[in-house]
Amino acid sequence: MRGFVHLQQTEYIHMTITDLLKAGLEYYQQGSLDAAEKNFRRVILGDSSNIHGLNLLGMICVNTGRHEEAVKLITQALKINPADAQAQGNLGLAYQHMGNLKLAESCFRKSIEIGGKTRTIFISLGNILRESGRASEAVQVYESTLKADGNYPECWTNLSQALVELGEFERAFQAVSRALQIDSSLAEAHNQMGEVYRKTFKYDLAISAYKKSLELCPTLYESMLGLATVYRESEDVDSSLEVLNRLIELEPRHAKAHAALGILKEQVGDIVAAADCFKKSIELAPDAVSPLYHLSQIKGRIMIEEEILAMERRQKVTDLSSRDKSNVHFGLGVAYDQQGQTDKAFAAWLIANQSKAERHPYDLNKRTGYRDSSIAYSKALIGRFTGSPAEDTRQLVFIVGMQRSGTSLTDQILASNTKVSSLGEVGYADEMAVQVKELTGKHYPQGLSGLSQEDINLLRANFLGKISQSHWDIPVLIDKTPMNFQYLGLLAEVFPSAKFIHCSRNPMDNCFSIFKLAFADDQDYAHDLKSLGDHYRLYKGLMDQWKEMYPQRILDVRYEDTVSNIQQQCVRLVEFLDLDLEPEMLEFYSTKRLVRTPSASQVRKPIYKSSVQAWKKYEQHLQPLVEAIRSTHVITGE
Repeated sequence: MRGFVHLQQTEYIHMTITDLLKAGLEYYQQGSLDAAEKNFRRVILGDSSNIHGLNLLGMICVNTGRHEEAVKLITQALKINPADAQAQGNLGLAYQHMGNLKLAESCFRKSIEIGGKTRTIFISLGNILRESGRASEAVQVYESTLKADGNYPECWTNLSQALVELGEFERAFQAVSRALQIDSSLAEAHNQMGEVYRKTFKYDLAISAYKKSLELCPTLYESMLGLATVYRESEDVDSSLEVLNRLIELEPRHAKAHAALGILKEQVGDIVAAADCFKKSIELAPDAVSPLYHLSQIKGRIMIEEEILAMERRQKVTDLSSRDKSNVHFGLGVAYDQQGQTDKAFAAWLIANQSKAERHPYDLNKRTGYRDSSIAYSKALIGRFTGSPAEDTRQLVFIVGMQRSGTSLTDQILASNTKVSSLGEVGYADEMAVQVKELTGKHYPQGLSGLSQEDINLLRANFLGKISQSHWDIPVLIDKTPMNFQYLGLLAEVFPSAKFIHCSRNPMDNCFSIFKLAFADDQDYAHDLKSLGDHYRLYKGLMDQWKEMYPQRILDVRYEDTVSNIQQQCVRLVEFLDLDLEPEMLEFYSTKRLVRTPSASQVRKPIYKSSVQAWKKYEQHLQPLVEAIRSTHVITGE
């Protein structure tokens, strides 16, 4: 963090002071902060009203973590000259490091207003907007900056970051590619390329990008975190653990590294170790929200008073980012629910979801059109295409349904069978839908009618080519991506021998369970009770159509049936997939494997029934949801 340090010499500065300033600035630019600080303090000792000395010393404090002292010094400089745009920008940097995003934004805008129209100021403003959860506004600032100076690789990189947050991955890729065209040695750009590849499930390319970033800058801890994450998401647990341990060895006080290690431990089933990692992260970064949130989501763990008080303190901070605001209230909802304070719990969940809904409102008309088109065009595909010998050597199984409908539980039960291997939630069907546009020139699902046998063969080959060779040794492969229900018709035609397991649950329990969790922003239906009910109706209508079209290939599995009689459900599953019932399936919670879903800690426990009819405690708060789905189900039934 260099800050805004352009030095304007004036006639009234004494020569000795000027020499000290120049020497200090040289040390600063070389990274010799101790020597620079000594020179700037001598400047102030000789001239306490020297705004350059105060400003530069303030930036030294920003870079060394002394943010309150930085604010004091730079504020003093601004009292002498309120129109100093550089000092105003540096004050914004100090507030940004303190986590006061509102004051930081105010400073950057003030700097621009009084003439600090430098690209550094604009990119700092964009970064604040992005950190505040206002990615769309950040994009506007970055793009405006690039219109004035299109050869600014850092700005292209940050634009890519904002576009990733908006889910615009193709534009994000183009932006970071432009950054690397300008400066291929920019480690941060290679790191961002890794993020784009990771978000689009191109794990091998992501790993290469992160490694390139670390070649250029071995201490770029952000790249180490990204590398550990992509290893975890590609289920290479050992490599992920190795990277995180190396990072913690290099920087033992890296709070995010301990939190990342906690997530890894939770997903492999080491719940006690996971909790310890989250608590260590909280110790190192008491103001951070993420580790508190993750701690609250460990199933069966009771939040202690100290943790609840910490979350309550954070919720009172007025300039929390939108994401942190959501997460702290999701965590508080769990804590209050554990205490039996249903009114306070629901109020917390409501605030959490309102924060998300403001950024990503639900478009029912768009979803309705998508459903209708998907059904219409998928009907036109039935029986048009043939399978492939490569597919016949193994059984592909897709577990689909609403989120929180028991898909992870069913996946864990099946994965406990020695002849089954689960890919987890891979997202390959999403990529297949994108490829439909590339092959036909029309977006999915409109482009389905234009697919040829050759296109189908290519889609099949691309999908199968992404599956690790280690999985191919197992006869039955599972893709457990709940939202694949929207692509079921396409998957059924691309893979004529594939089978589908549809998980369902009481709609009230299902939707309320979604409402209580911090789902991804792109799942916009999840953040409002009425939207949840509307989405449920669309999902059910689509699944009913699929079951009419492919009656022999879809098995319905109800969560309530599984928890009431797991053996009977296991028998149904193995008969559907032509497998043998193995005792390990009944003790699925003992199976050691990575589970990358919000249910990671839940599936490590024996069957429990406490989640059945859990919505009843909150019935008075859930009337918008009741009304939204009333036309589809008997609420107390299913």
